[in-house]
Amino acid sequence: MTTVEIYISVGSVIASAMGVLYVLHAVRHAGRDRPHDPAAVQRFIESAARLSAERGEGCLDEAGRAETAKKTE
Repeated sequence: MTTVEIYISVGSVIASAMGVLYVLHAVRHAGRDRPHDPAAVQRFIESAARLSAERGEGCLDEAGRAETAKKTE
């Protein structure tokens, strides 16, 4: 075999090993539910609402909501 063929063979073996490891990882972690932590969810909601309000995002007045509703209809 030439040097190029050896490099191609080694690269193929490495790529195959990486593929097998990825599939094993996916199979081991498939179907798992996310951990349920109500306190963490509440902190996330409070933090997200506060940060959005500080940036002015997601805070629409009644006219803004009405315009948006008209555009989607």
